Amino acid sequence: LPQLRDQLQLSGFEKNVILMALAPEINHRFGRLYGYLQYQHDESDWDLPTVDLCLRLLCRNDQEWRQARPLIAPSGRLVSLGLVEWASSDDTTLLSRHLRLNADLTAYLLSENPDPSVLSTWTRQGWQPRLTPLMPREEPPLVLPPAVMAQLETVAALAQSGAHPLVLLAGPAGTGKTRAARHLAAGIQLPLVVLDLAAVAPGQTEPLLEELAALPPTLLLVQTAQHWLGRSPGLEPALVQQWLHQRRHQPGLTLFTTNHLHTIPPSWRQGLDGVIEFPWPTAKARQTLWQQAFPPDLPIAPTVRWPQLAKLPLSGGEIRTVAQTAIALAQQSDPPRLSPDHLRRALALHQPHRSWPAASPGSKQAKPQPKERP
Repeated sequence: LPQLRDQLQLSGFEKNVILMALAPEINHRFGRLYGYLQYQHDESDWDLPTVDLCLRLLCRNDQEWRQARPLIAPSGRLVSLGLVEWASSDDTTLLSRHLRLNADLTAYLLSENPDPSVLSTWTRQGWQPRLTPLMPREEPPLVLPPAVMAQLETVAALAQSGAHPLVLLAGPAGTGKTRAARHLAAGIQLPLVVLDLAAVAPGQTEPLLEELAALPPTLLLVQTAQHWLGRSPGLEPALVQQWLHQRRHQPGLTLFTTNHLHTIPPSWRQGLDGVIEFPWPTAKARQTLWQQAFPPDLPIAPTVRWPQLAKLPLSGGEIRTVAQTAIALAQQSDPPRLSPDHLRRALALHQPHRSWPAASPGSKQAKPQPKERP
């Protein structure tokens, strides 16, 4: 069961549902116990757990119940993969339906010498794509040094010329690597698909490579690239080299990201078409990022000083996180209006080690204020 859980990346709830459905196959007492819990007597015709019983036993509160219910619904993986079957008619409610474990899976789980090839059947069927498409959305202009912007324009031109470049984006978290990928995807009019190699479990490489080979023209953003291109890769270098060769012949653009350039050895970097380093934002860039982070229709108090906020040594991602919390706090005030107190509270939540910066002498609010409604 732990091997099945790891191979299919099952949640704790999904694993426990399988265990509940398996229990009556081990001892009839579990079936009688289910009958008593569900029908208040232990001589029920049903010795299988219902969806309702699974949710009641495995969920500690309403929030967990709401999150778990879709996992056990007909569209959930347990049912769609055939790991769990319905043992009652479609005429009942979802909560009243009984769950039975697949006969082959039962035999595998209870076998003294389980056949690993049986597990591989569900592993292949149960492969959930690690390729996450990012939906297009309105993005503010990139705030990056001119040299970096020029490199991105060169990459876009290469992709539009018919080449299929492979480029490494390196820089600390929050410095704009994913936003740059969105910018490039919009510019060359390709869908953006994200693959986080840190989320790929052992044993899932083969189906992943097959899925990558079947991609249509896309901008593929491969995050945490050191898992394949690092000094101790989780994939055989020969397979990595073979896949890189394949990507060069697939329409589209491939971007790799890492937070630290030194994690990618020079031997791999030299085989790519370029390396773009994303620096920590300067004070001037941080001021622009703060101003971009708030919607234009949100009134802002004159005491909010952009140069003062720009003194905080935060990345663009950290600025957006603090800003989102400050916006939520400001919208709860009456009337909605962003104040320094909202920003202080948001900063204390997300960056408790940061002190509120001192105001610059003679600093003024740079953003024009919308008229407040009466």
